[in-house]
Amino acid sequence: MATFPTTALEWLDYGDELLQKTPLYYGHGKDNPRDEAAALITYALDILPEHSEDSLMLTLTDSEQKKLQDVFFQRTEKRLPTPYITKQIHFARYPFYVDKRVIVPRSPIAEIIENQFMPWIDAEARNNLSLLDLCCGSGCLGIASWLHCDFIAELYLSDISQEALEVAKINIERYDLEQQAILLQSDLFSAFKQNPKFNNKKMDIILCNPPYVNLADMEALPAEYQHEPSLALDGRRSAQSQCEDGLEIVDQILAQCIHYLNPDGWLFLEVGASQEAFEKKYAHLYPIEIEFECEAFGVYAIQARALQ
Repeated sequence: MATFPTTALEWLDYGDELLQKTPLYYGHGKDNPRDEAAALITYALDILPEHSEDSLMLTLTDSEQKKLQDVFFQRTEKRLPTPYITKQIHFARYPFYVDKRVIVPRSPIAEIIENQFMPWIDAEARNNLSLLDLCCGSGCLGIASWLHCDFIAELYLSDISQEALEVAKINIERYDLEQQAILLQSDLFSAFKQNPKFNNKKMDIILCNPPYVNLADMEALPAEYQHEPSLALDGRRSAQSQCEDGLEIVDQILAQCIHYLNPDGWLFLEVGASQEAFEKKYAHLYPIEIEFECEAFGVYAIQARALQ
């Protein structure tokens, strides 16, 4: 019969060692086993910042022990990403709800948002801007932009997945944005094209972290990523598509978005590991590769004029 630690602090060392022994992939918010162990323990025991160290040394109840064993089983045996277990991740310094209906937010676009889109959005233009979070998933890009930038007056979030929009709605309600955020089920820009109310709507900012994983990478995804919806990862339009570079959906975004951007507007587009194929294909658009302090790559700023 397995013997488990008896206190929360002892579980931290035990959980750290357990995760180290397991061939896990860290790409969903934490980058090391100890931080993941801490996140799982904090969640399972509902530990708040005001908990004293003395309280963490109290003997755990049978119920608490069961919760801890369960969350570590989900992480090590089922290979669930920690945010799917805890149902939360921090993005651009704000907490967001997530579950298996959406990918776990991890876009470096968070850094652009925290910097309030400088230097691309001119200081004189920072007034009553419209923003679209295209392929919004959990809604983190659009909602974080609203929370960080008081110059955004109109917020739109769209996704082809109704399940993803249900998660985005949870986050909208979390920040009391029901009156500010417009949620649209849309195959890229189809809702804008088909609805007379939005047909002539043009955005000042479009943020997009679309599906861009190429075929080879899809087939080699670590187990943790296989829990995420393939619809949000696979850059092909369908499983029957012969496109191998991961850019089939990106191609359609770039072909269409000129009709939905103001003349001075900007598209911030993430293509991740499909960067090399993107640069070869779209050098004529003069995309600006964004440099990040977090050393991420594969995100570009493209001005509306370049798309004409």
